[in-house]
Amino acid sequence: MNNRSVKKINTAKTLYSCLGVIIAAFVAAVLLFSFFFVIAEVNGSSMFPTLKDGEKLLVSKISSDYQYGDIVVISKPDSETPLIKRIIATENQEVYINFDTGEVFVDSVLLDEPYIFQPTNLSGDVKFPVTVPDNSVFVLGDNRNDSNDSRYIDIGMIDVRWIVGKAHLRILPLNKFGILN
Repeated sequence: MNNRSVKKINTAKTLYSCLGVIIAAFVAAVLLFSFFFVIAEVNGSSMFPTLKDGEKLLVSKISSDYQYGDIVVISKPDSETPLIKRIIATENQEVYINFDTGEVFVDSVLLDEPYIFQPTNLSGDVKFPVTVPDNSVFVLGDNRNDSNDSRYIDIGMIDVRWIVGKAHLRILPLNKFGILN
């Protein structure tokens, strides 16, 4: 066997090996994004200043332990566009909003909300106080006066089965890449 033939065989082996690695990486990515993660795009200004329109988020689909402060992606059965909101209260908690002062209370405790754009002065058509039903959460956008959220009957309490997952990481734009608080 001459040098040229050996080089061709080695090149073919290298290409075959690289192709195997690429296929394995593709299969792993498909599996990860089918069962564990999804990428969601922020649509609108309801989560400003925390999130801005067009930003892309990495969302974990494996969590079911939702808590106050979690940013979640919601896919309601009657809505084409997923919602991205912050959980304010979980099942059996009482929510009261004083729209004159803009303060939000959960179980009579005033929430410390440094993430909001403005105080919650815009009321919806839900009467407060309200208790969150079993297997549900109460959500608000961070831009309270420009957010369609649990204050409105058309959104209402969010059944936890409608939650796609928790947003953990902003992946785009790259200059804002990082973990979400």
